[in-house]
Amino acid sequence: MIYDRLENLAEYSKLAPEVWGKIVKFCRKCGEHEPELGKHEIIGDLVYASVQSYQPHVSDPEKLEYHKRFADIQFLLLGEESILCGAVEDGEEVKPFNDEKDIGFNRMPERWNELPLTVGDFALLMPGEGHQPGVGDPAKPVVKVVIKIAQECFL
Repeated sequence: MIYDRLENLAEYSKLAPEVWGKIVKFCRKCGEHEPELGKHEIIGDLVYASVQSYQPHVSDPEKLEYHKRFADIQFLLLGEESILCGAVEDGEEVKPFNDEKDIGFNRMPERWNELPLTVGDFALLMPGEGHQPGVGDPAKPVVKVVIKIAQECFL
């Protein structure tokens, strides 16, 4: 997991050198003009973004999500939220892993960390890293970008 300022995103290009430049370019465009809600292809099915608008929610002990194929880069265009992070293996399975949707859910472990996400921050969550995004004040709307990067893009 990486937690940093969006202005530093380009510094992580060694993680996935073949695709990182296009990811950074897409992020910069998001800063200049808010993209439409929905899916945006960056590199076919290997790298794509989902732009979402929603109300944050209170923490749910049954919703530690994880992925096997895709990493997430998550950042906000509006609002604030927290991402709760914990070890998947420390929480009991709640919903079996769905290979087609690349998502599974475990119970939140006793030990977890909170990453506050505001405009200008980003979190990179690798496959297998448990996270519960979207935690915050339901009265304060959020616009978020989630970039999905297939594991085979990483070195």
